Amino acid sequence: MRKFNKGYIKLGVNGFNPKIIGERVVKVLMTNKPKARYVITPQKIKNYLMPGFLPDRWVDNMVGKMLGLIKK
Repeated sequence: MRKFNKGYIKLGVNGFNPKIIGERVVKVLMTNKPKARYVITPQKIKNYLMPGFLPDRWVDNMVGKMLGLIKK
């Protein structure tokens, strides 16, 4: 759990500026027909698209290796 939290805190440093997030949220709220979900991430391919296309076990294995829970 500590490794997981450190990883997310580290990722948070590389995330979007809160102003960018706020602007995107306002844009979504101003849309006449909003989508059910929106992805706001600086690395959409890595953080959203790839995990959606890959099998769950592969994604779990990659995350486990990144967190040092599984030997590389």
